[in-house]
Amino acid sequence: MKITALDGKEHEFKFGIGFVRAIDKVYTVEKEGFKFGVGLDLTLTKLISRDPVTLAEYLYNARKDSTLTREAIENLLDSLPNKEYETLYDAVIDEISKANATASKYKAVKANLQAAQKKNKK
Repeated sequence: MKITALDGKEHEFKFGIGFVRAIDKVYTVEKEGFKFGVGLDLTLTKLISRDPVTLAEYLYNARKDSTLTREAIENLLDSLPNKEYETLYDAVIDEISKANATASKYKAVKANLQAAQKKNKK
């Protein structure tokens, strides 16, 4: 996935194993002395619900150019018109739903959300 930044430079993002590893370092739980990464488990729902901090975190951890800073990503997001912002959310979610490292977790979270919505409607 590629995004053009404010400076006109195109940046590439990949939601592969490296992304999952990076997100899992940020979000962990400890049980019986063992630490487990739970990044996707804890953040996919927030991404699907359009949480801007989660979007920025996903882009930061999926970036291929390590010189692209959090601040630059946040500035880019803050500068986007609403329609482009929503399109970016859709593009990131689409990439997450297709990438080998994230697709099965995305499908499980999406199914759980749909089941919860059905249950709440009753």
